[in-house]
Amino acid sequence: MITVSSLKHSAKSEDSYAYDNETLHVRLRTLRGEVDKVILWIGDPYNWAEGGLDGGNMAGTEAFGWIGGNEIEMEQEAVTEFHDHWFAVFKPQKRRCRYGFILFG
Repeated sequence: MITVSSLKHSAKSEDSYAYDNETLHVRLRTLRGEVDKVILWIGDPYNWAEGGLDGGNMAGTEAFGWIGGNEIEMEQEAVTEFHDHWFAVFKPQKRRCRYGFILFG
């Protein structure tokens, strides 16, 4: 069971920032030992497909679902007494992106 209240990530902060003109750095903090693997689902926010994306109100045939993501396995960057710190690098093609995290624990 993953303790949701222990997850820490803030967009437009030290957790997600432009490293240079082409590169985005993304970080996530989890409770130590609770998460075995983190996938960063990231890509163009304007790449949508008709027909939805399996679940919620996006599953209808008239709905549109976001398909612009790439799966990037995050590296465990550091381990402290209480937390695991995860890190990934992404180079968006159009200097825009949206993202989410898939956690395995």
